Amino acid sequence: MVYNWLINTHNYLYPYICSLCGSTSDLQIDLCKDCLDDLVCDNSACIRCGLPLTGQSGQSFCGQCLRKPPQYHGTFAAFTYSTPLTGLITQLKFNGKIQLARVLAEAWLQRFAHAGIPLPDAILPVPLHRRRIWSRGYNQALEIARPIARHFNLPLLSGYVLRTRHTAAQSTLLSRQRKANVRGCFKIARRLPFQRIAIVDDVVTTGSTVQELARMLVSEGVREIYVWCIARAMSRQD
Repeated sequence: MVYNWLINTHNYLYPYICSLCGSTSDLQIDLCKDCLDDLVCDNSACIRCGLPLTGQSGQSFCGQCLRKPPQYHGTFAAFTYSTPLTGLITQLKFNGKIQLARVLAEAWLQRFAHAGIPLPDAILPVPLHRRRIWSRGYNQALEIARPIARHFNLPLLSGYVLRTRHTAAQSTLLSRQRKANVRGCFKIARRLPFQRIAIVDDVVTTGSTVQELARMLVSEGVREIYVWCIARAMSRQD
């Protein structure tokens, strides 16, 4: 009873404010229910890569993953990469709004709670090169991963994998250029004593970055790799 009183008092003095519309939120996150409901979800995506399924009902894998599956074993994307979510992610990545990492992580947790997906042994945020961190001030994937790892009490593998080459931003490249852009750009800095790892990123578009990271993890003996992202682009060309 005392705990509930403290929570109610805190919420009264410091209410949750929706990051999209500015109204007070009753969800104990900085998104109101209406705006959270406006974030588009794809409930019929390929369980391996997260892209929409276009075949018959009951299908679990897309044709691409059946022909040539990626190195990772599953994808959970809370939302599709579309408005108004694109605005939040842009503000986080390019306008210094680091507080939105927590907002996006909390929205992700709301969706994950109903997914029935088993937890991994540890969480690995996609690393940024030190030059990108210096210019941006933070790694948005790491900042998203922090509250998720804390929520599940899972190890957060920051510093275990390094990005050794400063590459062009994936968002500036065509689909066919992205794979070559990230090839060989990661290396293991510390031994990974885990067999099931979830890679965390803000947006997965072509999947080139998470595929390269997963390829390296497989070479290090990691048996199961999953991709957790806030948003999934709806085609490999987006």
